[in-house]
Amino acid sequence: MVLVLSGPYVDRVDDRQLRGVLAHEVVHIARDDLNRVRARIWVSLIIAATGGIALGVLAGGGLALPVYGAAGLVAVMVANVGLSTFNRRLERRADLEGALLCNDPAALAGALGVAQAFSDEARRRIYGPRPWRWILSPLSWRMPTHPPMSDRIRRLSDLVPIESPVGIRDPSDPLPGVT
Repeated sequence: MVLVLSGPYVDRVDDRQLRGVLAHEVVHIARDDLNRVRARIWVSLIIAATGGIALGVLAGGGLALPVYGAAGLVAVMVANVGLSTFNRRLERRADLEGALLCNDPAALAGALGVAQAFSDEARRRIYGPRPWRWILSPLSWRMPTHPPMSDRIRRLSDLVPIESPVGIRDPSDPLPGVT
């Protein structure tokens, strides 16, 4: 398993926030979420192939390859929107368990806020100012695989760290046996 964080993102977060976002990602790894997402992608491709063929046949199929291709793309988009609710549940779970793992919900909320600002800046750079983003909206639309960032941050902000929980180590303490 390889976890990649961009240098500019790591430069923008503090140590607590980095620990929070890493805890979130560790939860995804520990819960085998990547394989769940891969399965969702396969289901999406099967739906797309089936839907593309069906829509192509219904459209007459005279322009077989372009019609099937366009119909397949539409089917992929529709399937992904429907299946993305599954991913939102995984993200909510990783937020909650990641906050518990690092025992610092505010740090994870802050890391998500930095990620949102980073993403918004990149989208503005790519798609330009607001009028162009509206024109290019089919290209700039985000697949709803994650819950809205504001909801995620609000939920994390409602959590409070647990004081001296049994079995959870203070992140500032060194690991046993490490000096």
